[in-house]
Amino acid sequence: MRKNVFVRKLFALFLVGVLTLSLTGCRRSYSVGEVDGTTYTNKWAEVKVSLPSDYVMMDKSQMGRVSNGFEVACVFCKNNATKVPLCAVMTREGDVDINQIGEEFTQEFGGTGGSTTIQQGGTTVQVTINKDYYTIAGESFLCFHMSLSVGDVYCAFREIDDTGVFAICVVTLTGGDESEEDIFNMFKEL
Repeated sequence: MRKNVFVRKLFALFLVGVLTLSLTGCRRSYSVGEVDGTTYTNKWAEVKVSLPSDYVMMDKSQMGRVSNGFEVACVFCKNNATKVPLCAVMTREGDVDINQIGEEFTQEFGGTGGSTTIQQGGTTVQVTINKDYYTIAGESFLCFHMSLSVGDVYCAFREIDDTGVFAICVVTLTGGDESEEDIFNMFKEL
């Protein structure tokens, strides 16, 4: 009789252990991702990008100031001579509201929506801001599109398991030969 009680308790403890492991295993750990040559991989976000031969990885410092606690994971551009189209991959740890982050990013470009103008030195630049959704690496990203008279900025955000946000920002010039969709299509699911 005592042996059966012991076996039942042991089995119950085993089940609790299995359930605990399965629940903790579902939550992915935050990561900024890794760059190996011209390939960026992030298992947390389940994305990978291998750059075509005419793209190069840039030094992260060339991204400039990035706000809202984001870490720049990597920056790449069309080639060494022309720094556009340019793409930056960023991450931020923590449970955040991607709508709020998007609004803060757009404010840095001169407004919270609609059409506005900003001063860059002695130049006045017209800015139009729109929200839209893009599918990148099989997932839906909330995209804030800043259309400037000199080009376009697309910042797309996706929340991951309440552990952080994965973001992709693309800058293209007016009259460029590559669209933001072409760049987003480089990102593949792992």
